[in-house]
Amino acid sequence: MAGIHYPTRTVASPTTTCPDCGATPRQMGHEVVCPECSAVIEDSAFDHGPQFSGTREEIRKESRVGAPTTIRRHDRGFGSEISYQSDNNSLAMHRMRIQHKRAKVESKRQRCRMFGLGEAKRVVQALDGGDDVTDRACYIFRAAHDADLAKGRSLERLATAAAHIALRENSIPRFASDFDEVARCDAEAVISTAKDIQRELDSIAVPPLTPADHVPALASEFDMSNDDERRALRIAIDAVEDGTASGRSPSAFAAACVYAVQPELTQAAVADAAETSVNTLRTHWKVIRDF
Repeated sequence: MAGIHYPTRTVASPTTTCPDCGATPRQMGHEVVCPECSAVIEDSAFDHGPQFSGTREEIRKESRVGAPTTIRRHDRGFGSEISYQSDNNSLAMHRMRIQHKRAKVESKRQRCRMFGLGEAKRVVQALDGGDDVTDRACYIFRAAHDADLAKGRSLERLATAAAHIALRENSIPRFASDFDEVARCDAEAVISTAKDIQRELDSIAVPPLTPADHVPALASEFDMSNDDERRALRIAIDAVEDGTASGRSPSAFAAACVYAVQPELTQAAVADAAETSVNTLRTHWKVIRDF
């Protein structure tokens, strides 16, 4: 053993000292040996840390872990993909990719789930929702699909309703016209389906919208300054706490708060941005003025 040189390194394991002499053990090959008394402490040591040998490109190629699981895919990301970056782009490889895509779906139910998850992701991304909103929309669609709420409803309608609930839960209100632009179904049917999902699934509890939730979008629509936006938010929050906004449309009352801060705007423009009528806006504005 004296004539053979083994690469050594300090071992980071529960055995930090030698039980015989108290020295710090070192790993020599596959054994953990004390350098002072030559006692073999472990003969089958495992290195649970990352592999640092080779270049960064070699470490990436030798990685033994797969992609992280995700709720956005019907198989939660456990399925494999045939990359299009391969050097072999022959007709046979093209046919293999087609057969591989078909084999990933075992049943019609899985195919419907895959389509619905893709539709939920598309709607959230089109309405400027983040990754958290996308994951929540996919979770809601999965729960609704498992509860057989797709019976009598199109998958587009159910997926868009899941996206609508996810946006509401994250205080990102969207008007019916926004869904008309991106959804592949009627906006009124989407809102009706969203109510059915909330009624059937106990795990879905959407808090009601407040006027303060609509103020940022309206302030961005009219390029309001930060001070004016804060003033409008303060009016909306005080009205909710005082009970003045109770029983009133949140979007219409938010529009009245914006108009109260910037009266140089026309009532027609503010009402159109909030998808309400001028008369409703004027009624709420008078309440805020007296408030």
